[in-house]
Amino acid sequence: MKAKYKNSLIAALSGIVTGLSVILPSQLGWLAWGGIVGFFYLLLAFVGEGASLGKYYRTGLLFFTVFYACAFHFFLYMHPLDFTGIYGFASVLVVIFCWVALPLLQGSISAVFILLFGLCARLGAFRRVRALEVPTLAVGFVMLEWFQTVGWWGVPFARLSLSQTIGSYFFGSASLFGSYFITLCVCAVNACIAYSLIGLKQGGARSLIKNLRLWGSVALSVFLLNLTLGIITTCITDSRCESEEKLTVAVLQGNFSSKSSYDADPFDIVAVYQDLTKQVCEGGEVDLVVWPETALPCTVNPNGSLENEVRQIAKECGVPIIWGGLRHDINTYANCFFYTHSDGEMDTTVYEKRHLVPFGEYMPMRSILTLILPFMEEISMLSSDMTPGYGTKLFDVEGIGKVGSLICFDSIYEDLSLDTVRDGAELIVLGTNDSWFSDSVAIYIHNNQARLRAVETGRYIARSAVTGVSTVISPSGRVLAETELLTEDYATCGVSPRSDRTLYSYIGNTLVLVCALFFIGVLAFGIYERKTAEAVAKTIDEGGRADDEASL
Repeated sequence: MKAKYKNSLIAALSGIVTGLSVILPSQLGWLAWGGIVGFFYLLLAFVGEGASLGKYYRTGLLFFTVFYACAFHFFLYMHPLDFTGIYGFASVLVVIFCWVALPLLQGSISAVFILLFGLCARLGAFRRVRALEVPTLAVGFVMLEWFQTVGWWGVPFARLSLSQTIGSYFFGSASLFGSYFITLCVCAVNACIAYSLIGLKQGGARSLIKNLRLWGSVALSVFLLNLTLGIITTCITDSRCESEEKLTVAVLQGNFSSKSSYDADPFDIVAVYQDLTKQVCEGGEVDLVVWPETALPCTVNPNGSLENEVRQIAKECGVPIIWGGLRHDINTYANCFFYTHSDGEMDTTVYEKRHLVPFGEYMPMRSILTLILPFMEEISMLSSDMTPGYGTKLFDVEGIGKVGSLICFDSIYEDLSLDTVRDGAELIVLGTNDSWFSDSVAIYIHNNQARLRAVETGRYIARSAVTGVSTVISPSGRVLAETELLTEDYATCGVSPRSDRTLYSYIGNTLVLVCALFFIGVLAFGIYERKTAEAVAKTIDEGGRADDEASL
């Protein structure tokens, strides 16, 4: 097999294995600790070969595109798109286009960081200390994951840290340094193993054994470091939670798919949530009931008949309800969480979703994209852009305290949950609508994102999903209560409003900054090495010409 085809096969297989570890963590999460070895091996080999920047970029593009194609395969479950106004074969084409286009976009952006690694190599940053390649690869991966949170082009839905939601011990360290620390550890282990294997290519079996002893020990130490920190933090958190007084929260799941709920009678939907709320309250004392995102898939009028129904339910059951709906006025068209007190009064505080879904709730660069892709203008759900919210807008819930909110896409951006806790949230409620993806793994990936947010913030999260899964998550990331998927159901569990803070809630993404400074330092060192080499070459050249002139 030709070298280029062999390299492509290694990169593609590495992308598939890594993608599987992210989407199936319970079964295949362990693969993440070796899944990237093949890809990293290629990059390390390129350094020794003096490969071109184009080769680095193409290899990175292939790996990441395959990785994201594997991770985002659930887009196929969105067919049919009748609810958007697209039917039949056109629906198939649009779904396939989205599945192909998003991984290509994510892959092309992520590969830039591989290009930068190649630039460091080409400049000579690793010439004196080849081992510097190992941490540079690891911190580069952390930087690209963080960069996905910056703009609409990034969708951090397939982070490496999700692969470690195998159990709380494997991602408990996120309470100290955030989920990026887990990514750093996973990549460092893979880079160490890859560096060991390079020894076989460079010096044969003896060199391989020597490298495995050294770098295998480093890889094992990093793995054990993450696991040890996870065990310690999880045990401490669980111990504190056990000693805290509990209040009962209920998360409701009406099971109205977005592919059909917009055609359903809103009063029928309210009736279902009314029955579920009554069932919950008849089962025992409940301190808070949470309905999901857009539980009422219509515009909320504070004095409207639908809203009065919700107020009446809260008053009859004597329980506060936080519920999702839409707000539409002259300046705002927002996806919101509303709070109805147990006496039936509507609270004036309204939480508006802060991070909207691109191409779902708004169209970025609308004028340009509709010119290039005219069919997008025909998608009814994109006919008008929603308005992003600003601020955490905490609810002061009777008997509980400060309750922070997240809606759907909000939960995959760690800065939003951090701001919520920093502003004083003692409990977090999360409403989501994952019905677009039926029963695919996207449902569980999204729930695992919430588990990471719970660990990072040290808060219980009550997650209510339209069609499931609805969960109550502990501050250590354990799922305490869970509903069945695609059923009309509810889950209840005892939670504790908490005021203590995790280390991560104080330092935020300081680790990302350290990684960025390290990478910039390596790049600067490479520039210095290149200039030094050029100066030496110039001196030698001038000395040679002087000798020639003297001989003449």
